[in-house]
Amino acid sequence: MHVSRSNWSRLALGLRASTCSVAALAVLTAFTLLVPACDGDEPSSNTTPDGTDAGATPAPTPTSTSGGGDASTPPDAGPTTPAFSGGVPKGKPLAFTAQSSDAELLAAVVGEHDVVIHAAPTLADIGPAKLSVTFDGTTIGQKLTRTDGTVITSIAVPLADESCGDGTCVVWIDDTAKRPFAPPGGKEVAIDDYFANPPADASLKRRITVAYFPDGHIRGYVGLSAEYLFRNDLLASGTAVPSLFAQLAGTYTSVSEQNTCQPNPLTIEVTAAGTVRVRGKSSVSCAAQDLTVTWDGQDDILEPSATGARLLVDSKKIGGSQPSGGIVMELASASATSFTSLRVNFAGAQGDITTRPGTVTKTP
Repeated sequence: MHVSRSNWSRLALGLRASTCSVAALAVLTAFTLLVPACDGDEPSSNTTPDGTDAGATPAPTPTSTSGGGDASTPPDAGPTTPAFSGGVPKGKPLAFTAQSSDAELLAAVVGEHDVVIHAAPTLADIGPAKLSVTFDGTTIGQKLTRTDGTVITSIAVPLADESCGDGTCVVWIDDTAKRPFAPPGGKEVAIDDYFANPPADASLKRRITVAYFPDGHIRGYVGLSAEYLFRNDLLASGTAVPSLFAQLAGTYTSVSEQNTCQPNPLTIEVTAAGTVRVRGKSSVSCAAQDLTVTWDGQDDILEPSATGARLLVDSKKIGGSQPSGGIVMELASASATSFTSLRVNFAGAQGDITTRPGTVTKTP
């Protein structure tokens, strides 16, 4: 196992601390999702949905989010890019175990892996990509390339280099169970090359971190704060709104799972255009909330889950006390006509709202 940080590296990262306000969220997860994180931590996820109060609570200020942005700061759409709504399956099984040495792990993951970039600074980078992994016995290489040939980042460092003092190093090779917000059972490889990209991109693209799993699942991120998220094992992603929204379209009622702020009836509206509106009271502040999120391909995914499928809109906003408002919706399958649960969280001390099990009802 490698875990290293030099004084040089810590200083360089410290200078960027102000840019890491999106520190690792309690995210999707045991890493049900990937979320932005500061140096050393992996993106995260996990949170809850919310709804509205029918009582004397003051009327909430409607909030609308799209593509990981907030109501006041629209996301940078970048150049026009073709709609992409495809998923990507897991890759072939990877022949390593928890007991594998670092060299054995790297030998097992060498090759090209189909992935999807599902969050990026601009929509132009959202879509199918290739993760290329090389290992010649001494040097590790991880490269992320869009299918149009655009290289997002390409870093190669000696396996034995853990110093980071010269700007290149293996930051860690570790069990995913020991890394924040990643599911157990895999191995995570993080490598740095401060000089791999132009200075303007150094803080954005100088690190590539990838979690590999024996069953072929791969997920990772580029940048110190997970500016780019990519993975396989997705049912849908990209700018085209999945047909699932048309199946789910309608108005739903539920009640909050939390015992605080009762009574707390919830109203959820889903449209075929890819919007989800949630009205109700958040669990801690008891403030009335009115939140609308929109699938626009920026940080929006439909993934398989142990119980069927999981829809995540604005996944970087799920969990933690940083910018919030992402929605997680659990489904019995990717062809379901209603959802079984929904959760969303709010920043700071506002808390969250989660639908109480068995109470979600779709109105005729």
